[in-house]
Amino acid sequence: MAAVYVLDPALAASTARCAGSAAALAGALSALRASLRVRGSDLVIMRCGAGEAGDAVAAAAAAAGAARVFAEAEPLHLWTDAAADAGARLAVDGRSLTLWDAPLHEGGMAGDSYKAHA
Repeated sequence: MAAVYVLDPALAASTARCAGSAAALAGALSALRASLRVRGSDLVIMRCGAGEAGDAVAAAAAAAGAARVFAEAEPLHLWTDAAADAGARLAVDGRSLTLWDAPLHEGGMAGDSYKAHA
């Protein structure tokens, strides 16, 4: 298993308006990396060009020899578009994308508000 976080500036810009979001992300990634290292693994953090997350995910999967990629399902349309792009790019090489979610409460953190962007 390879744990990878892809930082796409186009996607990050959608949350940058929130005060402290960059620091919160950096802290969360640092904590995740430390937790994985204790278990003998690590977190690969990749930066890509704006709108190139799909290519970066496909490249990471190919480099790791992964047949399946698991990613968090996000309700925000920019993120769902990026996931769809990553899935399409993975499929070209015979790889698959499986989305999972872990909402913070019943109905998810955003409730049904994401449907306005679908």
